[in-house]
Amino acid sequence: MFVRGAVTAQKFGGAIRLLGADAPLYEGDTLSTAKKSFVVINLEDGTRMVLRPNTMFKFEEFEPEKNRAVMRLFRGGLRALTGFISKRNTSGFRIRAGVATIGIRGTKFDLRVCGDDCKREAAKYSSAATPRSRVVGRVALMKGTLNITGTHRSDLISR
Repeated sequence: MFVRGAVTAQKFGGAIRLLGADAPLYEGDTLSTAKKSFVVINLEDGTRMVLRPNTMFKFEEFEPEKNRAVMRLFRGGLRALTGFISKRNTSGFRIRAGVATIGIRGTKFDLRVCGDDCKREAAKYSSAATPRSRVVGRVALMKGTLNITGTHRSDLISR
């Protein structure tokens, strides 16, 4: 449905295809997203998935007429909202990842397979990090006088 950056698909032993918006995907395709790339996928059963940067993902089996979908996450991460397969068959939508197989039952979920990159990312968001003020808006146009109350002067310094 949407592609940002370099995203490819390949059947085992087949040619590598560079994906763009509305590109077809097939059972057996392995998708790869590059650094700073992602893809939004709509499947026939209404499932919507977003594959994160540096992800490798495969459609091992996809048979909506049999209410069955089996996928594999080799690395990276994804976010999904499942469609009718998981609603009609509670054990029909599965994602294999490393040492686990996850059965999805009609819901939204996030899944990541990572190593040191997860540790580095978690360190960025640890509670020990120095709190920063959050910008919630910026003045685009102003006529007249503007008074701001209830904030610290340090937050008003232009960045």
